[in-house]
Amino acid sequence: MLSKSPAPRGKPVTPGKYEFAPDGYRTSVCCQLLAEIGKMSTPFANVLATIHEELEQAIYSNYVTPSHTSVFEQVPYFELVSCVESKNAAMLDEQERWKVMLRDREADISRIEANMQELREQIIAERETVLELQKKLNQTAIALERRIKEVAKLSSQIEESRAEVLHARNIEHCLEHEKSEYENLMAKHLLLITELQHCQMNLEVARKEAAEGVPKKEMAVLRAQVKDLQQKLMKAEILTQQMGSMTPRPHWALLRGGAHYTMSTAAQAAEICKLNDLLLDNVTTLRLECATAQVALAEAKQSKRAKSPKSPPPDSKSDGSTSPKRSPP
Repeated sequence: MLSKSPAPRGKPVTPGKYEFAPDGYRTSVCCQLLAEIGKMSTPFANVLATIHEELEQAIYSNYVTPSHTSVFEQVPYFELVSCVESKNAAMLDEQERWKVMLRDREADISRIEANMQELREQIIAERETVLELQKKLNQTAIALERRIKEVAKLSSQIEESRAEVLHARNIEHCLEHEKSEYENLMAKHLLLITELQHCQMNLEVARKEAAEGVPKKEMAVLRAQVKDLQQKLMKAEILTQQMGSMTPRPHWALLRGGAHYTMSTAAQAAEICKLNDLLLDNVTTLRLECATAQVALAEAKQSKRAKSPKSPPPDSKSDGSTSPKRSPP
């Protein structure tokens, strides 16, 4: 009643693959028939009953159902084997799927480890970059602090320079004022020179006029005064030429000593003031002497006018020691 060519052991039994595949219902029917035959009064009844019991114990499993139940309710071993083999095949398929998933996960793990290694390298590089940036930041902070100190120092220097500039501007204003005073003084000096030249011309005219009627003593005194005035005027002109003060617009660089002059601005200003005072004294002296000469000329003209036109000319002797006789009034 079993299949003529049984299926090989260790492999699941698939219905239709073999000509006579084992069947649970057919096996139960065969066992039931064998049990009924063993109950008959036949010569081999006991033997068949024993065979029935052995076959039932060999075919059916007590793992699922107890042994006292009907054979139609019990499960044969080949069905359990088929079930186990199908479950095993399903588990093998599941295992293959898990292997594929495991390989995928291993690939993911390898990729993640590679990414983690790359991230570690990037983190190490970033840490090195952070250290370099920290070092540069410290250097920049030190440089900034140094620059702040330099800025503070430069600010103090700027304040000092500003004070010096204000002082220099004050000195410049003083020099401009002195320059204007000097120009006014030069204008007055030129006017005085013009007046002196005019006085010299008048003196020359008066000399020619007085040569005929002025006494020799007065003439000698006037000539001595004129000569003295001319000498003083020459000395004043030489002094003004040496000081460079006769030009309409003096060269201030030369007046102050030039580019290589080591005297300070205050000392130069003091020297200019001293020279201005000296020029003022000279101009005052020249004015006084010019006034004296004008007075002398006026007296000479008055004395000439006081003479009578009928009076005889002065008697000039050869030695010129005696004075000419004056006519009575």
